[in-house]
Amino acid sequence: MSQYAVWKPRPVFITSTFKDMQVERDFLRAHVFPELEERLKSRYHHLEPIDLRWGVETTTTEEQEKKELLVLKVCLDEIKRSRPFLIGLIGDRYGWIPPEDRMNSAVEEAGFETNVSNKSVTALEIEYGVLSSTEQQKRSYFYFRNPLPYDDMSPDIAALYSDEHSKEPGGKDAHKRLQALKGRIERDLPGRVHHYSVKWNADENRVDEKSLKEWGDQVIEDLWADLEAETEEYASKPVTTWQEQERVVLGQFIATQCREFIGRTETIEQLRAFALAPEKEGATWGMSVVGRAGSGKSSLFGKMVQELQNEDILLLADAAGISTRSGRVDPLLSRWIGELAKFLDEPDRSDELTKREELEEEFSKLLFQASEKKRVVCIIDALNQFERTNAGRYLTWLPKRWPPNARLITTAIPGSESESLEKLPGIDEIELPLLSELEAGEIIKTVCRRHHKDIHPEIVDILKSKELTDGTPASGLPLWLELAVEELLLLDADDFERAEKEYEGTPEAKLHQLLVDTATGLPPEIEELYGFKLERTEELFGHERARGFANLIALSRNGWRDSDIRGMLPVVSGEEWDEARFAGLRRHFRSHISQRRAEGQWDFTHTQIREAIMRRNLKDEKEVREIHKQIADHLEDIPPEDLVRQGELMWHIIGSDDKKRAAMHYSGFLSEGELRGATLVLAEHILKTQGQDDKEPNTGLQWVVSLANIDELDGNGISRLCNNFMFDVYEAIKNDARLPTEFAFLTPIREALEGLSLSDPTNASWQRDLSVSHGNVGDVLIARG
Repeated sequence: MSQYAVWKPRPVFITSTFKDMQVERDFLRAHVFPELEERLKSRYHHLEPIDLRWGVETTTTEEQEKKELLVLKVCLDEIKRSRPFLIGLIGDRYGWIPPEDRMNSAVEEAGFETNVSNKSVTALEIEYGVLSSTEQQKRSYFYFRNPLPYDDMSPDIAALYSDEHSKEPGGKDAHKRLQALKGRIERDLPGRVHHYSVKWNADENRVDEKSLKEWGDQVIEDLWADLEAETEEYASKPVTTWQEQERVVLGQFIATQCREFIGRTETIEQLRAFALAPEKEGATWGMSVVGRAGSGKSSLFGKMVQELQNEDILLLADAAGISTRSGRVDPLLSRWIGELAKFLDEPDRSDELTKREELEEEFSKLLFQASEKKRVVCIIDALNQFERTNAGRYLTWLPKRWPPNARLITTAIPGSESESLEKLPGIDEIELPLLSELEAGEIIKTVCRRHHKDIHPEIVDILKSKELTDGTPASGLPLWLELAVEELLLLDADDFERAEKEYEGTPEAKLHQLLVDTATGLPPEIEELYGFKLERTEELFGHERARGFANLIALSRNGWRDSDIRGMLPVVSGEEWDEARFAGLRRHFRSHISQRRAEGQWDFTHTQIREAIMRRNLKDEKEVREIHKQIADHLEDIPPEDLVRQGELMWHIIGSDDKKRAAMHYSGFLSEGELRGATLVLAEHILKTQGQDDKEPNTGLQWVVSLANIDELDGNGISRLCNNFMFDVYEAIKNDARLPTEFAFLTPIREALEGLSLSDPTNASWQRDLSVSHGNVGDVLIARG
């Protein structure tokens, strides 16, 4: 299996009534889905079963209704996300019928027109997810359970499994509705409905799990037939190189950023004209777009890529921070060298070039050659998110001379990167303007259309009246505006109940006043607005659960998969896993997290929310270290070949400040992927605290080299650790480390190897490593004169 493959999630939605189908749902989770997950691995897909009713046991009708109401808030979103795969389990219960106003609210937000009167949640899921679309019907399966031996059960137990045996009012009507729903499913989905029988365990008053094997085998083969067809092309053409992986992730990022792009017409035309202007000696070759945080620079980047990719030019693009490699100078140069070489029909030498100077020279050479044949445009998003090295911060990797027929466009917030670029001759800077009032209004309408709702003009005026500390309108920042409108649109039935109690007048008047008061109370600064959102999320979903979810993503390096969150959130929050509440959390953050990167991890779309969470939730260093430890525990429990484990484990060991654990891991018998992942993190830890002169202590370097002195390491462990330091970490830092940093890194390694050699002068491998370490130190001393 290629370590570079871009994995994709494959959600499958399970719809059923609640308590009467518990054994079947447990069987799916324990037996059916693991088998499908295993089959999908060869197709680079993760199976994501979505069963919103699993995770919280209910003992009373009131508790079950609360559970169903939570499901109602998120079920249609999750069905849409799961398309085209849905399976339905139907017994002899129609399901719970919630209040009509809440059902109407759910279908209106989904943009789905249907009569919800006396309709159960399960029936709504089936109608929305399958029956309303002929395309969905081709990818959905239903399993009707034959009647249980109700005459052999007590009346109370029979009533739990059959509406016909219920003594509650409406039981007979529910039975009729269920028969009608089954009949419609049978008519509309020929060949996709299966009936199955089970045995009843009278001792436990439940379906006998052992009797489900035949049914489980049927589900596996049904789903696999569709999943196999869906993933066949992907399996035959997997992403096999990290360069391809980066291009796929970049494409995903651009598509997300450009969705429903609005405004910036003048800026786009200005950049387009610059990129395509005729060649002219001595003309401006670079354009630096600078804007404050949240001003829409990444969206502009994505829009420009889309605008230019259909022109007769060679387009090279990169966005920092969207993957583990993006934002690092060497991988950027290597990938662009490969694309230039392909255009020129020349061999790609990027894998042979390890020194920064070689990469810079090759890139410059190929850039000149390519620009002689066609206009070349290089476009980079978020210079401020590049690696914290001299090359990343001061752009020393750019060619000293730029070809006349090549152009560079960059985006950044004001800082060392944009300042360094401005100092270069041939670079012009443009400040990304705030949204105009007309553009702000269009964005508000677009967000409302996305959620099939409207906002009263009075509330729009309130949003537009908010001012930042410098007197400029907060609505001029797209991020603030979207976040503010989302908060208003996410007000739900619980908030409306409060409006009933706190306001007077008609229901419409009460709701309007609630929205007015909420809009008035929204803070104008992005970070404060995120704090407002986080506080509200904690109120809705529980303080510990919501806080744990936010903290886990904030402390991650590249986000988490659903399976990771399932494993870690109960530990971090101290609360049992609840699928519906997790889906609700994800829905509540829907505009601020996205699923991307090679493993399909959920990560924050904007750096501002991560920073807001760090300042709001994670000020206690002891708490931060404990969460890092819990994350590292989770990662160590999953297979070593797992790509997320390989990229994240050392990051969280360092975050937990556990030197012993770091030393034991890095001195172990690591696979190539494990070694690469840990090495890059250690190198990054050294370089990010490297100062500009010898007077500044390098705390990251001190932490890393101290691992060689851990008492628990035996001689062989010290040897493996020092070997990995010399041949892997040193290679990873050489291009960016200053000579004093190299010397401070190599000296403790030499000292540790000297101690080993003295303890056993006959050990040839130890003597060899000592010789290499002397050579490395000597080379640095010579370079220092």
